[in-house]
Amino acid sequence: MNAEILIVDEALSVGDLAFQKKCVDWIDNFRRTGTLLFVSHSTADLSRLCDHAIWIDNGMCGSRDVANVVRGYKKATLVEQDSMSRFSAV
Repeated sequence: MNAEILIVDEALSVGDLAFQKKCVDWIDNFRRTGTLLFVSHSTADLSRLCDHAIWIDNGMCGSRDVANVVRGYKKATLVEQDSMSRFSAV
């Protein structure tokens, strides 16, 4: 593949550990010459694969270094009310 940008959306949440390792190794190699746009809820994967992060929540977004985004995301998910209203079209 001769791509400059690779978009990965939750791909590492599937497959067994061997498949996930193979994917991470391939991504590490790709990052040497290309740009990775990695979409995930996995804070461990974000921390492992990314240098910068953007957190989008309820139409708002913030961009900071990965450690700060991960810290904010974890804090927000601990205090967030469990409500189906955020998934409603109304």
